[in-house]
Formats: sequence, structure tokens, C-alpha cells
Amino acid sequence: MLILAIETTGRIGSVALIAGTEDASTNDASTNSENQIKNLPQDLKSNFAFQDVLEACRNCNFKMVKTSKTAEPMSHLKNLPGLIRNVMDCEVDGRRPGMDDLGSIAVSIGPGSFTGTRIGVSVARSLAQALDKPVIPVGSLEMWKLKLKNNKLQYSEEAVEGSKNAVTKYVVPIYNARRGQVYGAIYRDDQAKSEGCIEVHRGSCIMLADLLEKLAANLSELANMLKQNDNLKNAKFEINFYGDGCKAYEEILDEWKAEQLDLYSGKLDIDIFWDSSDEDYFEPNAGMVGMYAVEAVRSEGRLKEYTEVLPDYMRIPEAEAKLKAGLIGVKKNEKKNYFVRTATPEDADIIAALAAKYLTHSWSAEEIRRDMEKNPKSRYFVVVRSGKAFPGQAYRGESEVVGYVSYWTVLGEGEIHDVVVSEDFRRIGLGRKLVNHMLRTGRHEGICDFTLEVRKSNEAAIKLYEEFGFRSEGLRKGYYDNAEDAVIMWRRTGKSNK
Repeated sequence: MLILAIETTGRIGSVALIAGTEDASTNDASTNSENQIKNLPQDLKSNFAFQDVLEACRNCNFKMVKTSKTAEPMSHLKNLPGLIRNVMDCEVDGRRPGMDDLGSIAVSIGPGSFTGTRIGVSVARSLAQALDKPVIPVGSLEMWKLKLKNNKLQYSEEAVEGSKNAVTKYVVPIYNARRGQVYGAIYRDDQAKSEGCIEVHRGSCIMLADLLEKLAANLSELANMLKQNDNLKNAKFEINFYGDGCKAYEEILDEWKAEQLDLYSGKLDIDIFWDSSDEDYFEPNAGMVGMYAVEAVRSEGRLKEYTEVLPDYMRIPEAEAKLKAGLIGVKKNEKKNYFVRTATPEDADIIAALAAKYLTHSWSAEEIRRDMEKNPKSRYFVVVRSGKAFPGQAYRGESEVVGYVSYWTVLGEGEIHDVVVSEDFRRIGLGRKLVNHMLRTGRHEGICDFTLEVRKSNEAAIKLYEEFGFRSEGLRKGYYDNAEDAVIMWRRTGKSNK
């Protein structure tokens, strides 16, 4: 079994090829294939390509075959195809493998560089679609758990009976998110748990000071526990920081390290370490992506269709944040100064008001807000009149929401629910602007087909949808309250999910 791994979230892009050979010692209860298959979506349980990867990860011992990385930073788009060709130019089991020999594509989905992450995910999705192979998405923070894999344990009395040098190890990956923020996580050894580690802090975008406070609190909790057990008085703690945040915030880390060493001086043996000059400490690599992908498949059956794999930015891009805040410059002569942005829960009241005014059936603001916050399949976009602005000057006033569009993603298809524009702002192209933005976003998410229902008498809406490639594929008789028929329209542009 061959797995091609792609990492583009950092400054240096890389690709790796890992191969698995059968090893009965890897077959244990924790990686039972029946349990893994249960974790797959219903429509994938009979997919032989997926089951082959599950079985291989369960029964094979994987090792690196070849890896290749970019020679210059932030050159992923230009060099990624060449890196793939390079790693495939090798010999496995006495022959040169082809792309069809790959069992799966593993890819780092972020957080990290927004552009780099999009490039890696897009390439992985394209390869998986062309080869009809599953994708293994890997978080660029969680892959550092590999550093804990071979570290045997901890602070439990049973684990260190007769030993005065038990080691509790922390792994803390931090990537620079600017302005004092990091994409960070805290992992700690735990032999008592099947995955071998505790998530003290799950990956998030967080102020480094807050992350270090959480780490110090967890360390203090363990130190207090150690006081109650004489057998552990000589236990050792190792705290290892990884990622480019070590380089960006080295002064802060130095200060925190000094505080902790002073606090526990003569009480606990603590080693706090990072190396901002060593590339292995601040750059993720494709080899880690591939090896952690195997662990993820073994432990949880993590295999995805290409359409399900999306970047995990952990925060919205700065440009989008400015757009939501109304801080993007607007040209004076831009038509009516309208733009489309992602809706936020704060927009739920105006969306509900528009829906109640123009739709037969509508949700309350609370239902819309809950759908935004709790339903990962829902999407809402609003069209906003930004107000007056002078050339080159950012608008900083209140923006007025004058329309919205909403849809759900269901099995790789888009179910459009509402396209609403306030009556005072119709016939100036805002409905077209909303639909265009929705389709463009759906394309980015891998949605091939969209469907909707529209009143048979709503000729203007039907004409608009036809301009975007929607076609009538049937009627729902008497669908609306007044017994009017609903026209079922589809926009089909490619192969949908299997």
C-alpha cells in the first residue's frame, strides 16, 4: 500500500511517499477493521478502495520511501507538481510505481498559510478525484502527536512503580498567527488512553499568552498531585515546543521558561526546550503528514471523499474579517456600493425579518442563528449596501443588509433554500450577485450540483436561474399554500458524490 502525502501549510512545501508492508504485529484490537468500517459514512462502507486502505493501515508497517521539498519558501504552486513527480520516481518492491498504485492521498489541511493550505488541499482533491482514491485529511497541529508516540509514560503510580525517573512529556506546536496570536495546541502523554495522549488544549487560534497560561495551569495541577506521592518525587517533565511560533515569539518563550524554572526550582525536574534554528522544529513536513495519516486511519477510520476535504483555517482571512467589519475600501463610482459577504449570527435578525416579509414559510431569528452556529452544512451570505465612501477611503459606518441567500450542502450537492432581496433594492442585479457568489463558493467547496424549488408563476426568478445554467427537471404539484406548483430546477456541472 502506497500513500502520497502533501504538506503546504508552512513556508517550505513537501511531498512524501510512504509504503506499507504486511506485519502481523500491527494487527491488534485497537485497530479492528470492523470498528473502522463502522466509522465510515453509510455510502462508503461498500467502497473497496476505502476498505483496502483500512485493511492496509491495520495490517501493514509503514515506512518512508522518498521525500522531496521546495528549495525556496512559499513556492508551493510552482513546485508541487515537480515534487510529486520526484517522489514517484523511485523503486518499491522491485518496480517503479505509477499513480494508479497509490492507495490514498494524505494532505495537511491547516492551520497555516491560507494560500499554501488552499494549494495543497486543491491538489490532493484533484488527484483523489482523478484516481478515484480516498483522502486522509491531517491537521497541521495534530500531526505533532507523533512526537509522543514512543514516549512511555507518566505520572501514574502503577506506570512508574520502582522508577525514580518517570517522564511526563508535553508537545506544544505553535504556528505564528501574528499580533501575539498562534495556532496552538497542547498534547500530553497518557498511557491510560488508547490514543496515547491527552489534549490539554485542542488546536485553536489563541493568544500565545493565554496558551502558556493553560500550559502552566496543567503543569501546576500535576505538580500538586506529585506532592501526594513520594514515589514520584523525582519524576521528570519535558515540555517541547514546535513550529515557527518558536522563532517569532522566542522572547516570550524565554521569559515563560525562566518563570517556570524559577517556580519549580528544587521541587521538580523540568526541561523546557525548542530550537528556533532547526528546521525540524519549526517546519511541518509531508513525512509527518503521511505517518500521522496512517495512525488516524488505524484509530478512527479517517478516510474522506475528495468533496469532503476542506481547509481548516481556524480563523477567517484578514481580508474577510475587514470585509465583515466594513473596513474594505469602496470606490465612489462602484454601482450602488453593494458587496456580498458571509453572514454572521449578528445578521440573523435582519435575515429573519426579510424572510418573514417575502416568504410563505420562514424561520425565526433564533432558528437561523442556531442553524449558522450548530449546523456545519449550512451556508448564509448577505448582500450589503455599504453606504457612502470616497475614493481610496475605507467605509467605517453601519452597513445595511438588503438581501441574502442560504443553502445546505448534502452529500456533495447544494440545496438552495432562499434567495431574497428587499423590494426596494430589486432590478439592480443584487439577486444575480448573490447567486453568483453562492455558486462560486460552492465550486470552491467541491459542490458539483445545485438544486432549488421556485413558484411556477415566478418567471423573473426562473429566468435568473436559467442564466446560471439551472434547468427545470420536474414539478411538485400543489406544493405551495395556494396550491401553486413548484418547479424543481437543477444545475448539474459534474460528477456528484458516489
